[in-house]
Amino acid sequence: MKSIFVRAFFVVLLSACSPSHQEHVPMSSLAVSINVSPEKLLREHGDQIKVVKQGPGINFYTAQWTQQSPGSVTIQPGKFQFTIPYVLGLQGVEESRAPAEGVVQYEVFAGITGPDLIGHDEARQKFFALLQGIRKAGWAPFIDRDDPRIRGRQRLEYVLKSSSASSLDPDYEPTLAEWMQLEDFSRWTFYADHAYLSVAFKREASLRDPDKPGAYLLTYTLMSENQHFRTYVAPQERDRWKELLPATLKTLQAQRQQAEKEWRLKGASIDEGYVDPRVPQL
Repeated sequence: MKSIFVRAFFVVLLSACSPSHQEHVPMSSLAVSINVSPEKLLREHGDQIKVVKQGPGINFYTAQWTQQSPGSVTIQPGKFQFTIPYVLGLQGVEESRAPAEGVVQYEVFAGITGPDLIGHDEARQKFFALLQGIRKAGWAPFIDRDDPRIRGRQRLEYVLKSSSASSLDPDYEPTLAEWMQLEDFSRWTFYADHAYLSVAFKREASLRDPDKPGAYLLTYTLMSENQHFRTYVAPQERDRWKELLPATLKTLQAQRQQAEKEWRLKGASIDEGYVDPRVPQL
């Protein structure tokens, strides 16, 4: 379903690209919290959120804004809240296996600025300003548990050459040339207050010339702690994720140790001070 949302929002994003667009259109706002009950979410935002049923016990909670009047979504996990501007759509989902956990995941689709075309270098700078805003709100960078604890340009090199699905370092701002090498859905991941947040981008495929304006769609994915760890096991095994997680984490740790050994041989600096976020009580 995510790919459908991405395609639909790119159509919206490009439907009226114009250099004359102004960015002062007021944004309607919506605030969401992880693990909120669907009943509370609808009680507070029933005029904005629609329920989309995808089968027994599987409900999506969606909201959409127009290109001419984008919205804003405030993420409220305790004291670490921040606001996402230029939002085109939101999708929340409850976990049918654990209804008591409420809404365990949100995806927010947004532009970097208003819906206009934007220069790729300006997009790079504004994107990293957004990431720094998340850092200032107290979110800490997350390193995937099987990845070496390397930072900065070394992490970028690792992602570009070895592991395009791995999270990048939000404290390293790539050059324009490096930015243009990043694949669609390159991501930067954070954690705070038992929640995980990934920010990824997609470029319009027909507008990739670095010397000409482009168009970008951002996807913010917010997961509860339990939902994050569910993704560590195969979808068909997620009823047993707590049982399977310890062995999975042990495997990931061994993979990290091997990767760090290889990067030390290359002369890389390993961030020994980085400690993985806590694992939920199993």
